[in-house]
Amino acid sequence: MNVKKRITGLMALALAASSVAGLAGCGNINTGVSYEENGKKIYAYKFNMYTQDDTKYPETHDNAFDETLKEKFNMYLDYDRIPRTDWETKTNTYFATGDAPDITTGGKEPNYKGWAEDGQLMPVADSLEDLKEKLPNYVKLFGENLEDVYNLSASADGKLYYLPSLRQEKAQMCWLYRQDIVDPILEELGMKEFPKTTDEFLLLCKTIKEKYPDKIVISSNGQKKSSLTGFFQAFGMPELILSEYSYVERDGSFVPYALTTDNARKMYSFLKELHDMGAIDNEILSLEKDKFYSRCATDNAVITYNYVYNADTFTSKTNVNGKTGGKWTYTSNMLTNDPARGTVFKKDPAYSNWGPAFATSCDSEPGKFDRALDLYDFFASKAGQLYSTYGIEGESYNLMTIDEYKDTEKAKIDKKVADGKTTEEKAAAEKQKIDDFVVPEDWKVTKDDFTYHGRSEFDGIVFSEPSRELEDGVEYVPVVADGWYHQNDNSKGTKINEKLGMFSQVFIKYPKLFYENRGKQIEGLYKEFMEKVENDNYYYIESVPMRYTQDEQDSMTDLETSLATKRDEYMARFLLGNMDPENDADWNKYISDMKRVGLEKFENLQTTVYNRTKADLEK
Repeated sequence: MNVKKRITGLMALALAASSVAGLAGCGNINTGVSYEENGKKIYAYKFNMYTQDDTKYPETHDNAFDETLKEKFNMYLDYDRIPRTDWETKTNTYFATGDAPDITTGGKEPNYKGWAEDGQLMPVADSLEDLKEKLPNYVKLFGENLEDVYNLSASADGKLYYLPSLRQEKAQMCWLYRQDIVDPILEELGMKEFPKTTDEFLLLCKTIKEKYPDKIVISSNGQKKSSLTGFFQAFGMPELILSEYSYVERDGSFVPYALTTDNARKMYSFLKELHDMGAIDNEILSLEKDKFYSRCATDNAVITYNYVYNADTFTSKTNVNGKTGGKWTYTSNMLTNDPARGTVFKKDPAYSNWGPAFATSCDSEPGKFDRALDLYDFFASKAGQLYSTYGIEGESYNLMTIDEYKDTEKAKIDKKVADGKTTEEKAAAEKQKIDDFVVPEDWKVTKDDFTYHGRSEFDGIVFSEPSRELEDGVEYVPVVADGWYHQNDNSKGTKINEKLGMFSQVFIKYPKLFYENRGKQIEGLYKEFMEKVENDNYYYIESVPMRYTQDEQDSMTDLETSLATKRDEYMARFLLGNMDPENDADWNKYISDMKRVGLEKFENLQTTVYNRTKADLEK
């Protein structure tokens, strides 16, 4: 391992950023020493977490969350809350200078694996079986995906050094388009639906441009290079190819660097053809979100690749200043240049590669590391999910029987009728949907769910008594109380994090909240994709385990930077027409320049790591 190189590089980065990030203002991060209070030992932790720009927390510890930590877990967290934009610089500096926090959240897998290789983290588990024994509630979150998650997230030594978070989203991204503009043209062309092949898509874009010469047909929506994701997939590459570089083809062959292959050349040529006809504008790689919204408002955006739940947002951004009739919709039809190979769609991974990691200082006294694991296994339980999502029952949320819940929802519709915001006919249809709605099993709460069943230290303890007396055998659902809302909810009211002090970096939001926010659209898209897996030769490309040693990771980091810079330079040249990927001289110049900055070394390294990791996992 190259610890000296790591520390020197990080210190230089930290010093350069210190005037901006304010590295001197670290709060009380240097504490974390346990103490006695009221005859009890309180385990104290230096706790590092990143915060979203608009998330606020109490400045003192006299809030429900911190009081519960002390009362139930004998824990005290000394917070160092870091804005997301500064998190990596500050946290890397802590680890590089030997001042690592006991618990850190907000990092990503490469951070954790690097610190683990340097010997700065406690292994959470030595093996999958060890993880099952240590964290019984946590492992249940991943179901049949548990083994794959472990294999992907474990370090080169086979041990797990952080706790990944469950990815509740199954599929989110697809093509969005102006239905009022595109559908009449599809009908004119004799197409019954949005295109499924690149040839059909080319014809559609050409026709739109002929009818509306002043419109930008394909626009970025603020995602910049990620706006090309749908095109990567159309040519058989995974959606994250700009950052993951390698993948396994459907036939099982390993591709160590995707964007120099024949498929990549075909994709670049296709993008250039779209650009040459004026269908893609020059800002596809740089457009900011606000400018895309301005394009919506001026009817100057027709097709984009984005999150399924943003169709309504784009519609509202279009129908401004008295305008009506603009309608964005989504399609689960993805593009392919090779129907025989099949059509790639983006299936979200089973886990997010961030979560808590624990420094070796967590093992500085007996019980300290185990107590931290107690806390996180609690958060993985249903009792913990309710607490970390909704807060305190009877204050920030209430439990209702399923009938009470449905009556409450129907009462909201009656109020909309009384306020003149909907008609009786529409209200009746909406209320019928509520009557017909079958509450999913993972929404339901029973009396037993308020008792934690897991790690032995706390097994059988009720962490918070509900305000109403729960009946045996009756199922309830949580409902946000009047005047309260979760940070991900758009209603007005008191933010749970801000008043109760809870942090959100846990493994899973309670499923009901996820579904109500945007899960309905996500689940709908996923269902459509899976039907096409059965009937239309659709498939998705899974991430493959790649376990690097620290020296390999250091080499990777240097090569990634050089290759990405050169790749982006040529991507812009091909896309904007300055060079032609169909021209052998131009393409060979690209390949030559990529080799000059390390392509062959990168491919050899990736192939070595892939083959070794695959062999290790097959043992």
